[in-house]
Amino acid sequence: MNTARGVRTAAVLLMLAGCSGGGRGSAGEGGSGAGAGGRGGQAGAASGAAGSGPGGAAGSIGGGSGGSTGVAGAGGGGTTGVAGTGGTTGIGGAGGTTGVAAGNSGIAAAFRHTCAIKSDGTLVCWGYNSSAQLGSGNRNSYSTPNTVAGLAGVTAIATGANDTCAIHGGGNLSCWGNTSNTLPVAVAGFTGVKAVAAGGAHKCFISDTNTVWCSGNNAAGQLGDGSMTPSATPVVVIAAGNGANVTAIAVTAGQSHTCSLSANGSVLCWGAITATNTAVPVPGVSTAVAMAAGDGAPCFLLADGTVQCWSGQGAVPQTVAGLSGVTALAIGSQHQCAIVAAGGVKCWGTGLMGNGNVSETQPTPQLVQGLSGVIALAAGFQHTCALRSNHAMTCWGSNDEGQLGTGDRVPRTTPDVVTGGNIFGP
Repeated sequence: MNTARGVRTAAVLLMLAGCSGGGRGSAGEGGSGAGAGGRGGQAGAASGAAGSGPGGAAGSIGGGSGGSTGVAGAGGGGTTGVAGTGGTTGIGGAGGTTGVAAGNSGIAAAFRHTCAIKSDGTLVCWGYNSSAQLGSGNRNSYSTPNTVAGLAGVTAIATGANDTCAIHGGGNLSCWGNTSNTLPVAVAGFTGVKAVAAGGAHKCFISDTNTVWCSGNNAAGQLGDGSMTPSATPVVVIAAGNGANVTAIAVTAGQSHTCSLSANGSVLCWGAITATNTAVPVPGVSTAVAMAAGDGAPCFLLADGTVQCWSGQGAVPQTVAGLSGVTALAIGSQHQCAIVAAGGVKCWGTGLMGNGNVSETQPTPQLVQGLSGVIALAAGFQHTCALRSNHAMTCWGSNDEGQLGTGDRVPRTTPDVVTGGNIFGP
């Protein structure tokens, strides 16, 4: 697979970094990562960051593609925020990560695969599986949800271009894919993990001490350890200047970059987006509650419900016109989506936007047809999925590997229901 095509993660939906137990949460892209959770909820394990109170702890994203992913426990994939009822990584774009709510609901999407936590705490994945990213014990693609073996009590998920990770069993972290592991394998030496995010070929997580760790490809400095050397084992992310270990409540991963959300609302990023191998501040961002990353510019959900996106070092984050009251974000390869009032969804960018058109470019956010009551989002390379309050999932976009979960490989220009019924969410 050509991972340079995008972070198919998803990642990453990210809901407000409030708390996983509280308000409406969402997943992370990236694909990355944890999804930020709902506003001011109670702490609860999440794929995003969940903490308690408005600050919350980052949950893993999801919500973007990558997704998410923020921090669980107390979700921003994504991915990346804390999941409320909706779930990170967070977070979320290729790196996105999907956040998970206290009820263990979270979704994540990556290059051409999608995953979702069921209401019983088990995990299902579907779509492309050439690198064993579905955790099925084989490399067969599936067009309907397929159970990931050996996991229970899943609270956060993150999907990368070729791999998937999950927090389960009270803070254990397991990953699979990247052609080597067809079933989940525990990340040794860590318990109490709070959030996870996955990018193009790297992944990051927040430990029980709120420290950010990363592993995988490091050609652009996306591991943030001050080197450009890849690492199969997790390394600590350090801040530019003083070299201090980076701590966070949420994390999200893009194709070749990573960002973390601090408890005070500031954001640090590293890798291709900053041209640095250590974490540097995003200028002017001080009230972020969730974030999402994908192939390009990461976006940040602010406490006032508006969204800013950042093109990288030397630039200033720009407010996305036409968005208010946003509760979650997800970023794919060339498109972005947000949950708005009444659980509606608005998307912008290029691709199948859910409006009945085969392909389109929308420079400003447009409402997706027929959606309401959405509590979590995930965006992959060219597809998007939404978790609704009735425990059903709907997806739209490309479907060449069955990534929409509809039992076929026919693309959808408007949202269609994922096979399985109302089995997702708390």
